[in-house]
Amino acid sequence: MNTVSMAANMVAALFIVVILISLYEVPKEALKATRLFRMCMWINFLGLVVEMTIFSLEGNPKYTALLTLANFLAYAMVDAITIVYCYYCNYLVEEKERKYIAIQARVVTVLCSLEIAFYIVGVVTGNLFKVEGGTIIYGPWKPFIGSVSTLCFLAMCVLYIIKYRSFRIRSKLFVVLIVAVPMGAVFIHYLDPNARFYFLGAAVSMNVVYAIIESKIIAEAVANAKMYNEMSEKDMLTGLKNRRGYQNVLDSCYEDE
Repeated sequence: MNTVSMAANMVAALFIVVILISLYEVPKEALKATRLFRMCMWINFLGLVVEMTIFSLEGNPKYTALLTLANFLAYAMVDAITIVYCYYCNYLVEEKERKYIAIQARVVTVLCSLEIAFYIVGVVTGNLFKVEGGTIIYGPWKPFIGSVSTLCFLAMCVLYIIKYRSFRIRSKLFVVLIVAVPMGAVFIHYLDPNARFYFLGAAVSMNVVYAIIESKIIAEAVANAKMYNEMSEKDMLTGLKNRRGYQNVLDSCYEDE
């Protein structure tokens, strides 16, 4: 099972690397517009790497401390990506809708931060999990793992469904893809607690978001930058180039020599 999961995580991580490279290749005008999405992708990538580390270290008693740290980070990063993704949703919605989404983002931040604190106490006391002989042994607090982040994500899913037109999405099918994939990973986890598909499901969902939403945001940012640049080089009354416009023409002529 670990071999299959590691291979799946590796493929997902490679896809994320490709997308991240493309996101850093966009014009500088679009870099700011993709900042929160890039943060989500980086956390997702690190989560996949951490999970692959867990898969490779399990069963090896030499790396007890490292396995403990990696397992804690895997759970904590689920909350981290939930927080950042909530702020990303707040950025996506129309201006008139942002007030309520911003409140939700703050609530999610507080709840997920408390869950991370809960994980720290659980690891220190051994009530969450402990590692013995290279094997992760879960304690009595295991049923509560991911409960807060899951509820927060469900709240975001409800928001997507109700306000999907405010997210630059015009089809409910895309909403289903964005929501169903990570929720499917959560459902599998509850069916089989040993299966770890949190970041794999998030990676697939992020790929869908990139194809449907981020590509539009990048195109809009580039188009707006081009429009503002053209406006800054023209006289609004005559439509002729102003001083800046002619200076740019002269500069380009010098560069061609």
